[in-house]
Amino acid sequence: MNRYSRRGFSTLSAACATGTLFSSLLETKAVHSASHWPIHGFSKHFQDLDAHELADFANKVGWQGVDLTVRKGGHIPPEEAETLLPKFIKVLRSHGQLVQMITTDIKEAETDNSQRILRVASDNGIRMYRLAYWTYDPATPITQQLDQIRRQLDPIAQLNRSLKITGGFQNHSGEKYVGASVWDIWYLLKEFDPREVSMFFDIGHAVIEGGLSWPTDWRLVSQHVAAIYAKDFRWQKTGRTAKVEWCEFGQGFVPGRFFQSLSESSWSGPISLHHEYALPNEPLARLEKVHGDTLALQRAFVS
Repeated sequence: MNRYSRRGFSTLSAACATGTLFSSLLETKAVHSASHWPIHGFSKHFQDLDAHELADFANKVGWQGVDLTVRKGGHIPPEEAETLLPKFIKVLRSHGQLVQMITTDIKEAETDNSQRILRVASDNGIRMYRLAYWTYDPATPITQQLDQIRRQLDPIAQLNRSLKITGGFQNHSGEKYVGASVWDIWYLLKEFDPREVSMFFDIGHAVIEGGLSWPTDWRLVSQHVAAIYAKDFRWQKTGRTAKVEWCEFGQGFVPGRFFQSLSESSWSGPISLHHEYALPNEPLARLEKVHGDTLALQRAFVS
């Protein structure tokens, strides 16, 4: 977990307030505010910040919103969602931040926690939430498992319809994940109304798994996509194998072509910016890195 002290955060805030640090921050945010793709920072990477600190950080790095974690170990523990989520949302919005999406561990509609979280989210203007992950059992046929998951999604879709909220299925990478192959998600979602159950398209994971074929994957699922996740990676070669190494946005293999084509399309929605690489612990250095990622993502739409 990337952490830094409250004392360090106060020092950072004071430095920013002088006006000598990142003079382009407010300008960056204003320019991007008219776009169809508001950037939301994923709060997973900043779990140690309370609502006021997170809102201040978000404004300084140029985000327009926050993708808030409402799950075990997240900013909002699921069992405290009814009490804490409205307060957290109120603080973020009072600082000018959008709160349109949350990240959850929900994979069943029937549990009390799921229903409480989604009701309070909907009542407080949340438009969409990310579902939990499903993983494959290697001893069971793939299509049998996909059909079972699709049956699990039926009551989720019904609950979402009643609450006017959208659940999103993220594509990941790795052999155990349902949805690492984007075709899995298309198979699961093809008969659902995307206003009820949709896809959160992760371009980083799509390129890891799809290589050169990610444009085909995008064309397949784009009508089902409610939000996009942005992160970047490199392949790190070790001997005769290679592994994924997450890196600063714009410094890896995620193609700018994706965002350029997005800017020429009719698609609109929030983009959740992830910082999966090891962020610096020192507050000022961390802010510089996150601000750099935000600027790089904005440039990707026009370069």
